[in-house]
Amino acid sequence: RKAKKNPEWKKVAFAYLDARENKPLARELAVTCSYNCEYLIFNGSPEEEPARIKSQHEESKLLTEIERFLGPAVREVTSSEVQDLQVSNGTSAVGYFSSKDQKEFRSFRAVAHQMRGELVFAASFTEGRQVVELWNDGEGPFTLKLVDFSANKSVLENWLRQRSLPLLQDYEWSKRETYERLQLPIAKLWYDDSGDEQLLLTVNRTVTAVAKELLGRMAFVKQKKSMYSYELRDYGLANP
Repeated sequence: RKAKKNPEWKKVAFAYLDARENKPLARELAVTCSYNCEYLIFNGSPEEEPARIKSQHEESKLLTEIERFLGPAVREVTSSEVQDLQVSNGTSAVGYFSSKDQKEFRSFRAVAHQMRGELVFAASFTEGRQVVELWNDGEGPFTLKLVDFSANKSVLENWLRQRSLPLLQDYEWSKRETYERLQLPIAKLWYDDSGDEQLLLTVNRTVTAVAKELLGRMAFVKQKKSMYSYELRDYGLANP
């Protein structure tokens, strides 16, 4: 049904692996017999590791996850197109490289493959600048020199994740894994959502300013007292 509406879906094929029957391939792909099922996405490039996505109970959610992999992980743009990219996309990472053979570009492309759907990745090939810039919904640019991560893609991934989230946002359970991947301590602000709105605005501005100063060293979230009062009790703060 998807292929009729979007020809990109004709490029997608599904296969399943029984780890008990095909042990050599299961070992190569690090697939084990467990209660949870996961999908490995191969994009056809021998230079990139397959991406892993979790199983979904609903077909629509599974298709939405897979759809992130239909287009290129990295868009190639010219210098004049960079500004349009920053305006049209809330969060984008632009890397400036000398060529596609550069080891830093291979790291950038591998991280882009793993972070599909989280932000837009683009590359501009020029002999001048050798940096990665991150624009986060009006914040930025945050700049990382290519020599600061070289072929170490985990350094680049951590740097991008820690700066691609809002400085302060409401926390909920669905964001748990996102914040765990940051590998940072998390500061929580509990606020009284039935209280003084002007006071809350002042507190938000103050905490956001602190979060900006500590960017890359600590993450900040806020939680409604009406929904998370049980955590306040755990910390002995229910009745200050």
